[in-house]
Amino acid sequence: MKTLSSLLLLGSLLISCGKQNAPTVPNPQRPLDEKNVLIGAVNDPLQPHGIQIKIAKNSFGHKFLMTAAQITGKPTPTGRAQASKVVYFERKAANVFLFESTLGKLSTDSVATKILLTEFPITSESQDFITFDFKQGMNLLFFQSAYHASDDPKPTPTHFPVIKTLKSFISNVELRGKYLFINQYNRIEIPAKDGLQNYNLQIKYTFSSYKKNAQFIPKKSNEQKVVGFFEVHPTIKAGSGISSTHIMKFDSKKPIVFSLSNNIPKEYIQAVKDGILYWNKVFAKKMMQVEMLPKNITVHEPGYNIVQWLHWDTAGFAYANMQADPMTGENLQSHIYMTSVFGKGGLKRAKLALKKYLANKSKQTENEFVLGIKGFHNPSVCQYTGAQHPLLALQKIIDNTANIPPQEAEKIYLRFAQDYIRSVTAHEIGHTLGLRHNFAGSTSTTITPELLPAVQKTYFLTGELLSEMTPGSTVMDYTPPMGSAMIGAHIRQGGAALEYDKQAITWGYSQARAEDMQFPRFCTDTHRAKGIYHDCKVWDFLENPFQAAFTKWQETLSDLPFNIVMKYGFLDKNDTNDTDEADSATTAPPLDEAARLKKIKGIILTPEKDAKELLKTGLLPLIEMLGKKAEFITIKKDFPIISSFNQKEYADKILLLQKNSIAELGGISDTIFTPFILDSEFNMPIILEIKKTFAKNLENLLGALASENELTIIRSQFAKYLPIFKLALLKEFATLLKDKNFNVIDQTLAKTITTLSKAILMAKSDVILAQQKSPSVENNEVAPLVFYKPKFAAQYRTPFAELLAHNFYPHRPSFNRMGKKEVYNLHLSELKTIIGERNDDDLSDELFNWKIEETSIFSKIIKK
Repeated sequence: MKTLSSLLLLGSLLISCGKQNAPTVPNPQRPLDEKNVLIGAVNDPLQPHGIQIKIAKNSFGHKFLMTAAQITGKPTPTGRAQASKVVYFERKAANVFLFESTLGKLSTDSVATKILLTEFPITSESQDFITFDFKQGMNLLFFQSAYHASDDPKPTPTHFPVIKTLKSFISNVELRGKYLFINQYNRIEIPAKDGLQNYNLQIKYTFSSYKKNAQFIPKKSNEQKVVGFFEVHPTIKAGSGISSTHIMKFDSKKPIVFSLSNNIPKEYIQAVKDGILYWNKVFAKKMMQVEMLPKNITVHEPGYNIVQWLHWDTAGFAYANMQADPMTGENLQSHIYMTSVFGKGGLKRAKLALKKYLANKSKQTENEFVLGIKGFHNPSVCQYTGAQHPLLALQKIIDNTANIPPQEAEKIYLRFAQDYIRSVTAHEIGHTLGLRHNFAGSTSTTITPELLPAVQKTYFLTGELLSEMTPGSTVMDYTPPMGSAMIGAHIRQGGAALEYDKQAITWGYSQARAEDMQFPRFCTDTHRAKGIYHDCKVWDFLENPFQAAFTKWQETLSDLPFNIVMKYGFLDKNDTNDTDEADSATTAPPLDEAARLKKIKGIILTPEKDAKELLKTGLLPLIEMLGKKAEFITIKKDFPIISSFNQKEYADKILLLQKNSIAELGGISDTIFTPFILDSEFNMPIILEIKKTFAKNLENLLGALASENELTIIRSQFAKYLPIFKLALLKEFATLLKDKNFNVIDQTLAKTITTLSKAILMAKSDVILAQQKSPSVENNEVAPLVFYKPKFAAQYRTPFAELLAHNFYPHRPSFNRMGKKEVYNLHLSELKTIIGERNDDDLSDELFNWKIEETSIFSKIIKK
C-alpha cells in the first residue's frame, strides 16, 4: 500500500529546492491567445454546470501542451509539477475526449493506436464552439514525475498512478496570454497501510498551443557520468525504436527572468538577488534577470519563474521544481521555495558559532575589538604554508579578542545569514537551470586543512574571504553551514564563477562534448545513494576525504563539552539564541537565584548517549575509509567497468590513497587508537582534552554570569558525568572496532591494541578479592599476598577481549598473535596464582564467581 507522498512523488527526484514553469511558448502556427481562442472559458455561475471549457470546433486534433502542478494542502501548501504532456481533443457523439499524443511514445508506428486520458460530457454547442464539463471529465489525476534519471538503477515505469477524485471544485478558469489556466481543488482517496486515506489536493492546469521551439537546441544526456543534469523522460523514434534522453535547460537565446514573491524580508532581498545573478558570471553574459512578482500571481501560474518565500521557521529545507517540454527538455517554468529557516536558522547558527569562538578564546590582556583586515590581501597568499601563513597570525589576534560589542555581533549574525541565503538561492537556481547535485564540489576547495580554522574564523568575524581561497567548485553541493556561508561570501564579493558550475553550464548550453572537457570532481544523488563512496558525502569539506573526516572528528570532540556547557546557557540572561523574536513580548522575566539553582540541578546529562553519538558521527567515517571495501568516486570514475583485467590496478590506487592519507594524519595507531590508551592514573588523552575544554568553555561563557555556588554545582555534575562517559566511550570504542578491517598495514598496530586492551583487561581496583599467606620464610615475617578485583566491570572488559581477538587484516593470520598470547598468559598466570590447585568446590562463592567471569572474558581472546 502506498502513502499519498509516495504516490504523488512517485519517481520524482527530490532536489534541494524546487519546481519550475517558465513563460516561454514556442510560437506555434496557431497560437492560443485572446485574439485566437482555440480553447477558453465559459463563466456563467447561473448555469447548472458552473465554469465550463469551450473549444473551437476547428481545434480538434490541434496539439496542446498540458501542464499540471499539484499543491498539497495542510499542513504545508507547497507545489510540485508533474510531467508535461502533448495532448489533443477529439469529439465523438455527445462527448469530447482527451488523448495524449503518441509522438515519442511508440517504438513503431506500424499499428495505429491512441492514448486515451479521459472524456468530458458536452454541455452546449454553437456554430463555432463546443462547451464541455471539465470538472466531470477531469476526475482523474495523472501522476508522473517531471524528472527522469538515466542513472537510476530502477527502470522508468511505463505506467503511472492515476487517482480518481471524490469531489472537485474549479475556482477559476481564465485565459492568460497564451495559456488557458485552470485552478481545481480535489478530494482524493488513496490506499494506505491502515485503509483508505482522504486528502485535499489542489491542481493547477495550463493548456497552450504546442510547437517545438525552433531556436532551441536539445542536448542529449551524458547519463550523469562526469556532469549532472535533470532530464525529461526518454522519447522513442518510431521505426528504429531508439530512445533519446534530453537534459532540462532553458533556452539560452532569451533572458531568464525570476520574479520574487513580495513577502521576502527586506534584509534578505539583496541576498536572494545576488544568488540569482551569480549565474550571469557562469554564463559570462547577462542571462539572469530579477523582478518583483505581481501581487495577484501565485506559484505554478503561467508566465512566471518564481522565487516563493515561505514563512516556515522549522522547515529545514528549500527546493526547486521545473516543468519542461517533454519532447526537447526546454525548461518552460520554474519555481523555488525558499523557507524562512535559512534566515532565522542562519542567525541562530551564527550566534552559536560566535559562542563557540568565544568559548574557546585564549586569555589575553588587550580589551579591544580589532578585527579589520583591510590591506591584508596578499596576491601570493597561497604560497604561504604552515605557521608562516599570515592568516594564522591573524587567528591569534582573533583568539585573543576579549569582547565583541553587541552591535558588532548583530552585524556578524546578519551577514552570515545573508551569505547563507545567497548560497542556498544560487543552489536552487542552479537546479532550475538543469543542474543536479554535485556532492564532490567541496572536495575541490583550495583551502588546506591547516588554514581552514583561520579562514573560517576570519570570514565569520570580518566577512572577508580571500579570493585565492575558493570554498569549492560548485554551489550545487551540500556543505556545512559555515562552508555554505563562505560560498555566499564568495558571491557577495563578486568572486569568479566556480569551476564546476562554469564547465557544467558550458557543456549543457552548447554543443560541447563531455569527453573533450575537463570537469572537476563530480558525484550526484545516485552515487551517494549507493553509500560506498567516501568522497561523495554531504556536509563534508576539504579536498582529501581523510582530512575531512579527521577534521570532523576533531570538531565533534570540541563540540561535546561546548554543548554540555550550553545546557546551562539560561544563566546568560542576554542569551536569546533560542527565543523566537515573535514571542519576545511575552518572554519570561529573568530567573531568581532559587529558580536558577533548581533549574541547574534539574539538568540531565546523557553520558552513554553522548559516547555513542560521538564515535558514530566523529570517528566511524574515518575508520570506514580505511577498510578493505572502501571506494572513492574520484578513483572509480577512471574505472567505469571493473573486471579481472583491471581489478588489481583499481585496488592499488585505492590502497595508495589510503596509505598516503593516513600517513599524513600520523598513522592508524596514533590517529585512531592512541587517544584511548589509559595512563597510569587511568586517564586517557581524549578524556583529558574534553575535561580541559569543558573548563575553558565554562569559564569563558558562564564564568562572569554564574555565581560561585552555581559554578560549583555545574562542575560537580560534570565530574559525575565524566567517569560514566569514559566507561561508555571505552565500551563503544571497542564495540565499534571489533568487526572492522584495515586495508593499510600498520606495523605498530598490534602493539598498540595489546597495550590498550591489556590496560583495560588487567587493571585492578583497590577492592580486595583474596589474600594468601606467603611461602614460609624461616625466622622472618612476610606480609601476606593480596589480590584485588578488576577495576572495570565485565561489560567494559569483554569488548576489549573481543577487540584483542579481532584480526584487522583477515588475510594475515599472524596479526597480533604475540599480543593475544601475552595477555592470555597473564590471565592464566593470575588464575594459577590465586586459585592454585584448588577445586571449584573448595573456592568461596566470591572466588568461584570471579573465576567463571574471568574465564568467560579471556576465552574470547584465544578460542579453543
